[in-house]
Amino acid sequence: MDRKSFMRWRAEWLDVPMLLWCLWPIGQWIFVSNPEPQPWIASLYLAGAWGAPWMLGRIYFCGRDGGWQLIAAIVAGIAVILPIALIEGAFGPKFYEWFYELHPFRWDGVERYVGFRPLGFFEDGNQYGIWVTATALAGIWLWHTAPNSRLRDRLAVVAGLGLAIALVSQSVGAILLLCAGLALCWAIGRSLNRWVLASSVVPMVLAGTIYFSGAVPLRALAEKTVIGQQIVDVFRAAGRGSFIWRMARDQRALTLISEHPVIGAGVWDWWRPNGERPWGLFLMIVGQFGVVGMVLAFGSLLTPAMRALKRHWYASAWHQPAVPLAVIVLMAIADAMLDSFFFYPAILAAGALVEFPIDARRSSANTVASPPIKARRAVRRVA
Repeated sequence: MDRKSFMRWRAEWLDVPMLLWCLWPIGQWIFVSNPEPQPWIASLYLAGAWGAPWMLGRIYFCGRDGGWQLIAAIVAGIAVILPIALIEGAFGPKFYEWFYELHPFRWDGVERYVGFRPLGFFEDGNQYGIWVTATALAGIWLWHTAPNSRLRDRLAVVAGLGLAIALVSQSVGAILLLCAGLALCWAIGRSLNRWVLASSVVPMVLAGTIYFSGAVPLRALAEKTVIGQQIVDVFRAAGRGSFIWRMARDQRALTLISEHPVIGAGVWDWWRPNGERPWGLFLMIVGQFGVVGMVLAFGSLLTPAMRALKRHWYASAWHQPAVPLAVIVLMAIADAMLDSFFFYPAILAAGALVEFPIDARRSSANTVASPPIKARRAVRRVA
């Protein structure tokens, strides 16, 4: 109903990949004989699940003011997550059944090294893990960039709670992504670190390509070689057997994906002949929508995030909300490689990054960019 805000929206070239992603099921119809669901339904679903958050980010959270408000809103979620973390961390999943019924996946990976990983109202504990770690990163950034010492002291408590919740989740993969995200934020403005990070991307992309292409028979290596068996034993001894389990499911799905690699099968349960689906969201999308759909889906999020980091790679840019928003997008995409679940505010963040000023480049390296008036109010409410 907010027509005034919608009228301010102006299309950018970065909107095109998201538009094509939402329309891809209709284009895919040319190559798929019996799609399921029908292309217009699949397209409508993508428009609601991906396109709508993107547009909300474009309209309401673009610019420094909107970026601060989005980060403050993410951090405010700690108020809801905290009681869930305290109760379910000690006693296991409870909240969902108190409000609805027994959660169908309530014991799926919730037992951790100490106590339980909370589940709350999420679909899976892995989704909870990436949610709380992304929230922790936003809280740490909000504390570090507070415009005055009094507000910084209060936000230190908020950031500490967010970090504690993330660590208590014991979601190892998500915690590693949090560490990588903080390291990336710390590297902003350091030319040497920029080259180090850029050079580290090449082996990561190469490893991902090998993993998802099936060019190297990882499953056979793990089962039939001494080194592979030793690696599997190490992971299991460390309590990370689920990582090997996920990789095995993904590798078994590659045979079916190879039948329609570019265009996709066009059916949601393309994995049914295997009796199991892959665990990673990447492969779920590739199986149904092909490599084309995967590139459009994640490319629409990755492009504005990478452009924002490139534009804000200078000493004082750490204080610009574009930096943590871009890092959160990267964290969500990386998590989707081995998890079926997504941190939906990352779509809002990617949409917000399409239009982001870089006026802070004119400021000195020692200048802290204070949030605009509306954003200051949002930050104070969080504190």
